[in-house]
Amino acid sequence: MAIQHIIFDLDGTLMDTEKGNLYAWQKTLRYYVPWRTFSNTELKAILRVTTEKALTMLQVENVDAAQFDEYWQLQYQTQVEHIALFSGMLEVLENLRHQGYTLGIVTSRDWQEYRAYFSSPSFDALFTCIICKEDTLLHKPDPEPLLAYMRKMNAVKEDCIYIGDMDTDMECAARAGVSSALAVWGTDGPVSQGCLSSPQQISAFVQNV
Repeated sequence: MAIQHIIFDLDGTLMDTEKGNLYAWQKTLRYYVPWRTFSNTELKAILRVTTEKALTMLQVENVDAAQFDEYWQLQYQTQVEHIALFSGMLEVLENLRHQGYTLGIVTSRDWQEYRAYFSSPSFDALFTCIICKEDTLLHKPDPEPLLAYMRKMNAVKEDCIYIGDMDTDMECAARAGVSSALAVWGTDGPVSQGCLSSPQQISAFVQNV
């Protein structure tokens, strides 16, 4: 069965949030471990993992991850003006809709964050279904957010592909039984099989799933 639903993660997949993320990490780390300095190269390496894993990778100890996240969010809120769609993404999304695909979003952001940082009438109109944090009790990498999308859209797993930039996105898709592709257009890392290096590759990739 051909793919009918193309479902996207938000941060780092649809939206280029790297500048705001780096700023928030620098400010938050300076607050919690002021005696240490971190280069942007170090921080770019942890942008696509969970906070807990990132703190471990950076060897930051004795820090409550939940409290760290709260302070991080306060810093991130000051960077809203730097959040934008990746170059060429709007045209890609419009073309996918023109080809007949149903587009959706599954994100770990809550609705307040979505509306504050990402939402606009023209952007929202591109997507038939958006699943945010409050819409499920369990969150990525648990499959529940994708399962919630499928229930809401009356879709089956064979109809869907999930595109995201983090390992948790890929795990979520795998556990939901949904095809997936790793978006690496926001990174400087190597491109391997099953990865998409530009949004313009999405259409051809989906047709071959």
